[in-house]
Amino acid sequence: MSARKLRQGRSKEMNTWLRARVALQGVTIVALVAGSLQLKKAKEAEQALAEATAAAEAERQKQEFEKRLKEAERVTVEEDELARAMMKRKSHDSVGEGTGKGSYWWRGKGSSKDA
Repeated sequence: MSARKLRQGRSKEMNTWLRARVALQGVTIVALVAGSLQLKKAKEAEQALAEATAAAEAERQKQEFEKRLKEAERVTVEEDELARAMMKRKSHDSVGEGTGKGSYWWRGKGSSKDA
């Protein structure tokens, strides 16, 4: 448009169109900067969300591990109690062995001790 005004000899109108062009270029630069800032904010928000999600997943895994650990400790205590009870019973059975009162599954009725 300014080129047409220049050929027509209307320099004031040409200057107006040139100023409009510069103003529009400024608006374009402002839009680019604003868009860049908006993308930066969006990226930071996405990264914060990813970090929060990772932290929540880590917490969930920690709680799950603690739950499994407590269950393993409970089972270990039960196994220890069972082992002590079996040892106590074994020692009780071995006390009666000398008197002929104790019996083991591998000694049948016809064993030499019973005869």
